[in-house]
Amino acid sequence: MDFNIITRVESHAVDLSKLGLPAIKEESDKEVQEQLEDVDDVERQTLSGERVSGIRASEQKKFKFDGTSKSRKLMKSSKKVQFDKKSTQKHEQVPYERHYEDLWGAITRNIGKGFMLGYGGKVSVNVLFQLLNFIRGRKVNLDRRVVLQTARDYGVFFGLLLGINNGIMYQTRERWGKYGDKSKLNRYRGYLAGFLAGISLLWVPKESRKPIIIFAHVRALELQYRMAARRGYVPCFEDADTLLMSLASASMIHSWLFSPSSLDPSYVKFLSIQVPVPLPIVDALARMQAGLPIDIVALNKIRAEMKVPLLTIDPLGYDKLPPGEIVHPGQTFLRFFTVSFLSGVKKALPVYLPVFTLPVLLFYPLSLVKAPVKTLSRTLSGVLRSTVFLALYCATGVSTITLLRQFGVTYTNLGRFAHISPAIAGFMSGLATLIEKKSRRIELALYVLGKAIEGRTLQLSRAGMLPNFEGADILVFMGSLSVIMHAYVRHANMLRPSYHSVLCRFFDADNRHVFIKSNDPAEKGEHNTGTDKS
Repeated sequence: MDFNIITRVESHAVDLSKLGLPAIKEESDKEVQEQLEDVDDVERQTLSGERVSGIRASEQKKFKFDGTSKSRKLMKSSKKVQFDKKSTQKHEQVPYERHYEDLWGAITRNIGKGFMLGYGGKVSVNVLFQLLNFIRGRKVNLDRRVVLQTARDYGVFFGLLLGINNGIMYQTRERWGKYGDKSKLNRYRGYLAGFLAGISLLWVPKESRKPIIIFAHVRALELQYRMAARRGYVPCFEDADTLLMSLASASMIHSWLFSPSSLDPSYVKFLSIQVPVPLPIVDALARMQAGLPIDIVALNKIRAEMKVPLLTIDPLGYDKLPPGEIVHPGQTFLRFFTVSFLSGVKKALPVYLPVFTLPVLLFYPLSLVKAPVKTLSRTLSGVLRSTVFLALYCATGVSTITLLRQFGVTYTNLGRFAHISPAIAGFMSGLATLIEKKSRRIELALYVLGKAIEGRTLQLSRAGMLPNFEGADILVFMGSLSVIMHAYVRHANMLRPSYHSVLCRFFDADNRHVFIKSNDPAEKGEHNTGTDKS
């Protein structure tokens, strides 16, 4: 279920925001400046501790901002403070409004905030999954131990993540930030902060680390590719997300057929439910492509239910049968594909209906009152698109392997090269993502890519081709988080708006601390987040 929720919340929220609903966004410099002009006076200090030259010391002592209406009235009745534009010339430093008084304050406040967010977020997710079970008619368990399961661990994890990252960003801002882009240490502060903050994953239970690592790793790969494409190192073209989905599906479906134990058990179960043919037929299909004997007894049970003649062949004599006799007996290929697609629609509809309706009911209930027709049409359109996508994805995968067998792609003819048929089937299945909206395709591709990497990594590790040592997962997460934080600090335009908005809520960058920026590019330091310098 995490697959269905994670890959759709982002784009569904974007759809609802088009209805005029409030969206999460970072305040612009203009809005911040207007807020500053509306208050009486703020104690501003520069990196070196000097006061802003446009404010007299007497005026700073006279006014003290406490956010009350009384202070605003006092501001109106007195001489309004004007900032001298000349104070932002080269010889003067950029004034800062700091979020924290010192390093200890930055660390402790972020740890406390992160713990509450991590603890509350995990409890909310646990309750949400129980709600989904209730909607689908499954057993619901609201026991205290189930609701609070691993909530404390995730609270400590997220608290340390924010505390370490934001503490390092705060401390290095004054030490290295004054050198601007001339200092490599200043350029790569985001790398350092993200890398060291990744140690916080040690507080997450081992069995729960893999989804977090894969989520961060594939998005770090995406950012690396985007930055390389901007410099012209790799090609960038339309529908690259669909190509990525096809390539990832080729690897994932190959692993699912020949090595299902290398994939996440919950994901294998999800695919086993959505596949349009019974599991004994899927197992027989994998064995036929590998040249192994098939289970005649299990297949005959299925054929008895389908009311077709039973098999009386040798377990290795399947290539002597007519094409398609094992997978779709008594049906033509076109009829089998149509029946598989319709069966997939019936299975996929209960999956996506709550995924699209719950966010509306929980987070955007007013949209049903303000614009009921538009909200319902967008929700139903999303359900229909995703249902058709998943049904076509599964039907294409099984049907392609059967079609390739009719064209001679069998173990008898090609030997071990017959293993290529599931990869081709996965590639063709990935093209079904063209049905989805453009904004959702990359999330689908990244999710399947994560599953493909997970399967291949475990297979290579079992074969002794990859080093397997304690703490390797932590190092991968630390490296992935360092790339993400570097992009957030230095190349914010490489991040998708939804991810950038979330990061701005929790992680510090210089543009969260500077309220007045210099017009001199040399003094802006890291505010030029879209610079081509690394």
